[in-house]
Amino acid sequence: MQQNIRKNIEAKINQKLTNEEFEKLGDWFVPIQLENKKQFVTEGKVCRNLYFVDAGATHTFIIDKKGETHADFEKACEQISKFEVFFRILVQNGYLSSLQRIARSFSEDAEQQYLSLIKNHPHLSQRVPQYLVASYLGIKPQSLSRIRQNLVKKK
Repeated sequence: MQQNIRKNIEAKINQKLTNEEFEKLGDWFVPIQLENKKQFVTEGKVCRNLYFVDAGATHTFIIDKKGETHADFEKACEQISKFEVFFRILVQNGYLSSLQRIARSFSEDAEQQYLSLIKNHPHLSQRVPQYLVASYLGIKPQSLSRIRQNLVKKK
């Protein structure tokens, strides 16, 4: 698992981490494994960790705007500039994805948005419950069901 994280970081920053840099990251980051459909943050609790998903899928929800600075994360960014670059790229990519999603919500109808989602993430519909897909698209699950039925009829 740790080699996958290393490869992911190196691919995003287009640079190799030295063994020393990667070992230092290991001092701050601890691998965990979750069972399917388990939460690693629960309602009412403040998330004090940063997670990198090696395999699988997650979804997020926002309860409130409270939060604290993560000391180990800040240390990693300060002491390993390549990690700071990696995280900045992740944030930039996430921001761009959010902007694209917002733009699609104004320029595409729900069916087009669903088709774009499935085109970009073909296995998503088998891995994620439909109510979460509907929530992501900003529609009710019943509407998503109608869209999917219409698409089957068109084929």
